[in-house]
Parts: sequence; C-alpha cells; structure tokens
Amino acid sequence: MNTKDRPRIKIQPTRFDIAVEVFAWTALALLWVYVTMQYPNLPEIVPTHFGIGGKADAWGSKDSVFFGPAIATVMVIGMSILQRYPYKFNYMEEITLENAERQYTIGVRMIRVLKTCIAILFIIIEYNTGASAMQDDKVDMKWFFLSIFLLIQLPVFYFLTKMLNKK
Repeated sequence: MNTKDRPRIKIQPTRFDIAVEVFAWTALALLWVYVTMQYPNLPEIVPTHFGIGGKADAWGSKDSVFFGPAIATVMVIGMSILQRYPYKFNYMEEITLENAERQYTIGVRMIRVLKTCIAILFIIIEYNTGASAMQDDKVDMKWFFLSIFLLIQLPVFYFLTKMLNKK
C-alpha cells in the first residue's frame, strides 16, 4: 500500500506520551542552559572531536560548543514535526485500517522517546566536551558508547519488537 493510501488517523497522546514530550523539551532547555552557563569558564580553544580512545583529536573555538545544542534543537523540532505524520513512516508490515492506530501509536511513541534520548545524549556530549576542555583529559569512551547504545539502539530495538508483536 502506498503511503498516500494509508489511513490518516490522529494519534491522541497518553499521559506517558505527554510526560515524554515535556521531558524532551526540558532536556533540550537544560542543554542550552548548561552550555550557556559553562561557556564563560571554557578556555578559548576546546575539543570538537574525540577519537575512539577518548583523546581529543580536533580543536576549535569555544563558540563551537553551541553547535551541539543547535543540532539537537533542529533534531528535536524536526522529530516533533515528523511525529505528526505517522502514515508516512516505514513499517515492517502493511498498514491497514485494522492495525493503523496501533502501529501509528507505537511509531509516534518511538519518535518521542528517541528525541528525548537525543537531547540527553547531547547533554552527555557537551558535558564530556566541557570536562575535557577544562581538565585537558581524555573522555571515557566506553561510557559514551554505552550511552549511545542505551539511549538510541535499545529504544529502537524495543519499539521495533513491539511493532512486530501482534498483541
């Protein structure tokens, strides 16, 4: 079925969905607050990239710390717009009138959770950048990679499994 032929159903958010939505925007606001408060204390040159071992391998102006929050903001806004169109998502089964509401609800919830996780991940990135800049130390990448797994891969796996479960 073409996405144009899919049912267009408005998915009503539950209390959980509203809480996740509020948390996403709160995390994004906290990211901006954290970076803005940290900015005056940063050295003029800060790390902008870390190698696999956790050692900074690229440097830039301290103004570059605002790129992360800007990217996170674009992503959160973009995902907020995207979640309004669940009939355009890719699904692992054909969408019918019978399964549309369930599949759309799961899809929209996945986007909500992921945008929250992305905002949290950017907080972790900015914290590591600031800590490395202030202490001229390497970042513990095992925690960073674990954060990526827990905040991105795990929710995606959970929601895709939920979509495949017919119950």
